[in-house]
Amino acid sequence: DTYQNLIVTYPEITVIAAKENYGGAGGLYLGQKFAYERGYKYIILSDNDAFALNDNLLLEIFNNMQSNNITKIINIAEDDKPNISFFHFICLSKNIINKIGFVDFKYFIYGDEIDYYYRVKNEVSEVVSNLTYEHPLKYHYPP
Repeated sequence: DTYQNLIVTYPEITVIAAKENYGGAGGLYLGQKFAYERGYKYIILSDNDAFALNDNLLLEIFNNMQSNNITKIINIAEDDKPNISFFHFICLSKNIINKIGFVDFKYFIYGDEIDYYYRVKNEVSEVVSNLTYEHPLKYHYPP
């Protein structure tokens, strides 16, 4: 059972067990709401299939957040085009979440990222870090 494996392997983290499958959007919503209600100043959202390529990614995000309301990691793909997904290591301050709310869990797995992107975009300009992460799929968006 994944839940049991996580709490045994990583006792220092909080694992939230949902009563049913709420999809990726539901998982992001539950985690974001949990952190927000506990007064966390910054909340990092990331899909479960993206992972940092170095040990400094979270520290870089945290340092960047000291002077910004949002940070976004852009991974450069092999052909030097941005390989981005909005839910890969985006970090939002509580101030921004106060304005735009949480990820909408009703989207389940489709459309949540686009909806949240446009809500965030209306409030702030993105701040980009050059640290990289890995993801099995490459997303190429026009500049």
